[in-house]
Amino acid sequence: MSGLQPLEKNLLEIIALFNRYAKKEGHTKTLSKREASELISKELPNFMGKCDPKNVPDLDGDGEMTFEEFTVMILTVANAFNEMINSY
Repeated sequence: MSGLQPLEKNLLEIIALFNRYAKKEGHTKTLSKREASELISKELPNFMGKCDPKNVPDLDGDGEMTFEEFTVMILTVANAFNEMINSY
């Protein structure tokens, strides 16, 4: 996809990242707790690497992280770091 702007490329990378981890086990459209924990520890080691797997977002309580729940987590992390950066 040529001609994409940096933000568009970043969004596609976030989608691809989610899908790459979701395909590792079980349902291919959701992340299991193990997949979510692995994604967080490997892909966000400086932001959330020490996050307790019990605290992985599961908004509907079904034991799986949907893409929507994943985006809520990503935006929550981004918002927290934006606040931290702007507080200096």
